[in-house]
Amino acid sequence: MRKLFFSLCAVLLSFWNISAQGNPDDNTPIVTYLSETICEGHPYILGGHALSEEGVYHDTAFSFPQMRDSVTVLTLHVKPASYTRISDVIVNGESYVFGDTILRTEGVYTRYLEAANGCDSIIHFQLGILFPPCDTVNTFIQEKICEGEEYLFCGRFLTTSGVYTDTVPKADNSCDSIVTLTLEVHPNSTATLEKTIHTDESFTLSSRLVDTTFTHPLPGIYEHTVISTNQYGCDSIISLTITTVDRETISDIPTMFCPYESVKDVFLRGRDLELYIYDRYGNMISHCNVGEGWNGQYKGRLADPGVYIYVAKYTNGDVKKGTIEVIKED
Repeated sequence: MRKLFFSLCAVLLSFWNISAQGNPDDNTPIVTYLSETICEGHPYILGGHALSEEGVYHDTAFSFPQMRDSVTVLTLHVKPASYTRISDVIVNGESYVFGDTILRTEGVYTRYLEAANGCDSIIHFQLGILFPPCDTVNTFIQEKICEGEEYLFCGRFLTTSGVYTDTVPKADNSCDSIVTLTLEVHPNSTATLEKTIHTDESFTLSSRLVDTTFTHPLPGIYEHTVISTNQYGCDSIISLTITTVDRETISDIPTMFCPYESVKDVFLRGRDLELYIYDRYGNMISHCNVGEGWNGQYKGRLADPGVYIYVAKYTNGDVKKGTIEVIKED
């Protein structure tokens, strides 16, 4: 937008210069040249626009007393601000004087001063605190954190298990304080569970400090995330997928199916049961795992049309028996 604004000004200025050559007494613009210097971060206002970068800018306004345009040509210079970053560490309980401020907590602090060039001199100061106080000779500490956490020990952030030692001189230089830290980092735990229940059942997931019961009246697949704590007190995240299905009844099981070319039915496919198929002489001709169903084949070939006996063993322990007729379409 700024480039379009100044490009338009340049076109208009060129037009006025051409017009002025033809009639200098009428509409020759009044041109004023300015040279200004600003500090970084303190914009210069020209024609309602805040300018913060070095360059040459044009601004045109109509001057009513002279009844012609007034063009301002500004050459803008920018003096840089200066930035200083410093840091220091104090023992917990002590204080730090930063300018006219007394600091007792860790953090990043900013102070603005005037530099030699008259612009801002910005000081960013980072203060760290030594924890624990480290004020006793031969101090032994044992701490536990969870995976992903940090432990601040004498100005250092620790994330792995181990034994750490630091020597901190006392302020009065009388003796050193030797601190030994034994740090244990315990893992978070994650688990993925899958459970299939009937619509008339409920399922309770028991985890540390949390028991969550799921009851779903409609068939479907439901995903849940349960957040608890493990034996170390760290995060325990369980991703649970519950599939709810209607419990089979005899009336739900078909009495015939057609596994031939254009139909290719599969008997009891997708059900939570293990299926056994027998011929009328009691010979088992197929065993299907949970969810597979019978495709009507025996030893790699389609079974002859006729009546067969099935035994359905459900995952909840129920057993259903019946007959199924294999038919061939006309």
